[in-house]
Amino acid sequence: MRRPRRLTLSSFLTVAALVGLCLLLLSPHPSEAQGLPRISIAVEESSKPEDVAVTLEIIFLLTILTLAPALLIMLTSFTRIVVVLSFLRMAIGTQSIPPTQLIVGLSLFLPLFVMGPTFEKIYDEAIVPYLDEQLDHQEALDLGMAPIRNFMLRNTRQKDLAL
Repeated sequence: MRRPRRLTLSSFLTVAALVGLCLLLLSPHPSEAQGLPRISIAVEESSKPEDVAVTLEIIFLLTILTLAPALLIMLTSFTRIVVVLSFLRMAIGTQSIPPTQLIVGLSLFLPLFVMGPTFEKIYDEAIVPYLDEQLDHQEALDLGMAPIRNFMLRNTRQKDLAL
C-alpha cells in the first residue's frame, strides 16, 4: 500500500510560484493613461455667406430627420392605413399573419402613393424655386404647407374639425 504523499514546503512553494506566474502572465499590462480630448466650440467669423448657409442647411436637415417620425404620423395617412390593414387582418381571421412588422412596413410606403400628387406639388411649387434661390425660406415654407393643409382638410371629417 502506498502512503499518501505529504505536502512539503518545497512543493507548496512550487505550486504557489506556478499560480503566481500564471496570474502574472494573464493579467492585463498596465498602460499609461491617455489624455482626454478637448472639445472646443467656437463662433468664428466667416468670409463667405455660403459657409453659414451650408451650416444652417445641415442643422435644418438634422432637425427634419429628428422630427420625421412625428411628421410621418401627423401629416400623412400612415395611422389610417395601419388601422385599415389591422382591421383587414382581423377580417381574414388570423392573429399573426401577416405579421405586425409587415403591416407597419406597408403602412410606411403606402402614404407615398396616396400623397404622391401632394408631394409633387410641394416639390414643384416650393422646393425647386427655393433651391433655385427664387424664394426665401419663409415663402418656400408657406408654399409647401398649403398643399399639406389642403390634403389634411380634404381627408378630415367636419365633426372632427369642430372639436
